[in-house]
Amino acid sequence: AQIHLDRPLVAHREDRFIIRSYSPMTTIGGGRILDPRPAKHRRFRKEVMAALAELESGETFFLLQKLAQQGCARAKDLEQLAGLGRERTASLLDALAKEGKAVGLGDQWASAETARSWRHRLVEATARFHGENPLLPGIPHATLKGTLPPQLSPKGFEELLRAAGAGSELVQEGEWLRRPNFTPTPTPEQATAIARIEDAYREAGPQAKNKQEMLDRISLEPTAAEPCLAYLFAAGRLVKLSEESFFDAATYCRAINLLKEHFAAHETLSLGEFRDLLESARKPVQALLEHFDALKYTMRKGDVRVAWKLP
Repeated sequence: AQIHLDRPLVAHREDRFIIRSYSPMTTIGGGRILDPRPAKHRRFRKEVMAALAELESGETFFLLQKLAQQGCARAKDLEQLAGLGRERTASLLDALAKEGKAVGLGDQWASAETARSWRHRLVEATARFHGENPLLPGIPHATLKGTLPPQLSPKGFEELLRAAGAGSELVQEGEWLRRPNFTPTPTPEQATAIARIEDAYREAGPQAKNKQEMLDRISLEPTAAEPCLAYLFAAGRLVKLSEESFFDAATYCRAINLLKEHFAAHETLSLGEFRDLLESARKPVQALLEHFDALKYTMRKGDVRVAWKLP
């Protein structure tokens, strides 16, 4: 039976109870609590009756049911739900893990079936992302985590990634994850566009204009250019300073060297000074210095920058 109360009641698993009617005050019956915080059940379902029978049969079934209902849970939460002590809960979970019925995911636990399902979902999401973004080296770490339920902790997600890597299902390279057999492969048309974009930025060097002006120079539409730009960013052949300002890799390396050389002899750096050193224009240099601030190479103090954690 599932009991609906008219006001909250503190109860624990295995507590005994008596039900009485209001008027007349008659004892109707009594019983033992199997689950103090159940999911709402439909009446007379065979699967519900079977689940209740499992709950009645022991503590391990209770833990497995809660894991199945919640997806994942901390041992502390399971301990409170089951009304068991910490050591008893830990012992039961370890036993379930040895039997292949539960899996520890960082600071959480999940049923083995749920963990397998989530790993499969990660692999499917990665393969689908490859199909939709064939020029990117993989799916971003944060994007992939978003395909799983939000209650899964970052540690639990990392544990699933390790398991998928050990099973040769996924490969992680920095913030990118990919299927083992995947390699970004531009079409002939895209390869031509990539070469034109890279040549344009290499020729412009520190004088590179904003994105639209650079694309106009080579008569390339933004819709066709975006995946090519993403490919160049991921490959490190083009560096994104802001949404509109990019430098080719050689120019960017030269800018970093100039930054280090300047701070070897000076305590501060103004935008105008760096613009003259780089022989560039104000807007791209401003984007570059803000990029250095974000990387913590420099720190802005008023109208100047000071060295912070130079590369």
